[in-house]
Amino acid sequence: MRYSQRRSKHSRSELLYDCIETPVGPLSIVFYYPAGNTTRACLLRITFSPRVSGAKKTPLPEYIKRQFREYFNGNRKSFDLCYELKGSEFEKEVWELTASIPYGQTRTYKWIAEQLKKPGSVRAVGQALKRNALPIVVPCHRVIMSDGDIGGYSSGTEIKRRLLDLEYYSNR
Repeated sequence: MRYSQRRSKHSRSELLYDCIETPVGPLSIVFYYPAGNTTRACLLRITFSPRVSGAKKTPLPEYIKRQFREYFNGNRKSFDLCYELKGSEFEKEVWELTASIPYGQTRTYKWIAEQLKKPGSVRAVGQALKRNALPIVVPCHRVIMSDGDIGGYSSGTEIKRRLLDLEYYSNR
C-alpha cells in the first residue's frame, strides 16, 4: 500500500467515484488523479453504498477493480494502491498499525492500544477505526474485542462478519 501524506484539497470536480459489486454488496470507491498523473489514481474513501455525493461517477481504473476482484476471490492478501487518509496523528497511527494486520488474522482493540504504548486508549482506538475512510484497504474488520466478540463496524457487523469469514475460509 502506498499512503499519501500530502495535505491537498480537492475540488468537487476532481473527486471521482465508481461502484463495484462484491460478495458483501455494492462498494463505492472515491478517488482522484494527482496533478499531472492520469494513470495512477489515489483512493480517498470507500463506502458500502451504491451512491456517493459530491463526486462524479467515472469508471474506476482497471488495476484497482482487479485488486478488489482478487481480494474477494481470495487471491489477494493486501493492496498495492495509492491512498490518502485524513485524521489526527493518533488516528493515523491506529490506521497504520491496522494496515499491518495480516490477511486472515485478527487483533484486538486492546492489542492496538498496547502496541501504540497507550493501553488506556482502547475506546479511542475503536473511535479511530470507526473513522477509517478506507475499509478493506485498511482492514479495520480484522480488529475484534478481547473476549472474541467481533465488536462494531462502521458499515454494520454483518459486513464485518462476512469479511472475516471470507478471509478465514480463503486462508485455509
